[in-house]
Amino acid sequence: MTQQAHDFQMCDECGKDVAKIWRVHKGHKFCSTCYARVFKRRMCPKCGNFAKLPKK
Repeated sequence: MTQQAHDFQMCDECGKDVAKIWRVHKGHKFCSTCYARVFKRRMCPKCGNFAKLPKK
């Protein structure tokens, strides 16, 4: 039997091990669930276009 090595990374927001990190923002990694919860679509104050920006 062979074992496959999975390269899981940890989400900095919830602490879960995930196969894919959806976003790295200011050095913090976010899984898909946390990305959807923390980043919302709103108007960018700098450029005036819509973008997924953190709620804070």
